[in-house]
Amino acid sequence: MPEKVSVDDRMIALQVIVPERDGLRILKELGAAGDTRPLVSPMPMNREQFGDIVVDPMTRTVHRGDRPVALSPKLFDLLLALVRRRGAVMSRAELLAEVWHRQDPRGTRTVDTHVFELRKRVEANPAEPRHILTVSKVGYRLQV
Repeated sequence: MPEKVSVDDRMIALQVIVPERDGLRILKELGAAGDTRPLVSPMPMNREQFGDIVVDPMTRTVHRGDRPVALSPKLFDLLLALVRRRGAVMSRAELLAEVWHRQDPRGTRTVDTHVFELRKRVEANPAEPRHILTVSKVGYRLQV
């Protein structure tokens, strides 16, 4: 028999999945609409490591060695999207859809600009990245 999911569990899951919105408010909206389905988080909850970088999805923190790395919410989401696909190429359109919830990638340098900023914070030498790699004319991938 499946374990019953409490309101508190659903709210915590929502805070991780949708950090820019209030989890309790979302639950109230879902409840008012009659939705009682349990929520499932699509992200890994375990710490992920590549090189000397440790990403913790539960606390939304990143460390290089023992030093914290300050990332904006979008930079963290971008890093997490790449971490989830470890080694697989993500197109700019896929990143725009997943991180920015935008469907039309035309005419935007948003992904490239954010990748540039992310490299400055997590790569030892951003000019010669070892982990966040460009796949020419396609997108980006995380090399572990």
